[in-house]
Amino acid sequence: MVKGGGIPASELKKLNSAGYQTLADTPSKIGDWSLDKGISKETARVWKNDKTGKAHVTHRGTKGLGDWINNAAYTFGLDAYTHRGKESKRVQERAEEKYKDVETSGHSQGSLHARKYAKDKDKVIEINPANSGHATKSGTVIRSKSDPVSILGVPHRFVSNLFSKKKNTDITTAAKANPLEAHSLDTLDELGDKVVGKGLLLPRHVL
Repeated sequence: MVKGGGIPASELKKLNSAGYQTLADTPSKIGDWSLDKGISKETARVWKNDKTGKAHVTHRGTKGLGDWINNAAYTFGLDAYTHRGKESKRVQERAEEKYKDVETSGHSQGSLHARKYAKDKDKVIEINPANSGHATKSGTVIRSKSDPVSILGVPHRFVSNLFSKKKNTDITTAAKANPLEAHSLDTLDELGDKVVGKGLLLPRHVL
């Protein structure tokens, strides 16, 4: 286990990518991580590291028409009343009730739930996060330089980091010509096995 926490970017990608599979098709084990089937749902998965005992909750991004409706609900401040919002909250709560050390990540729309429902905001990793212009004042944000979805959060994050006493971490990967690729989890490929999250081994970057 990395001192202070954190997770290799390559593992982070695998765990979040699995969230786009149906729960039935999700592998029960990825590397040292085992799926907690008793807690996991279609939109949020809970993984336990068999060596360290640490848990990692992943919140899936947009998949299908239903999630586009959820995106609209978020725009109007109604996300907490949707089935997905309620499900994500419950999965996060159950993971934090069961495990002592919980890290949380989310991709795109999933980052909204990771940020909103995780108790320890410093242990939240957002990957190309959906953003309507609000400030993300803690945790780690990883985004492609050309990602059109997370661009609105950049000015707020910049200002927050200027005045924050916490060691918030922003990591910007190279731009992609294809905006869909820029927004995908492939953003993490550039980081390889470098550790991201709390206890970061990468240098701090300001977007």
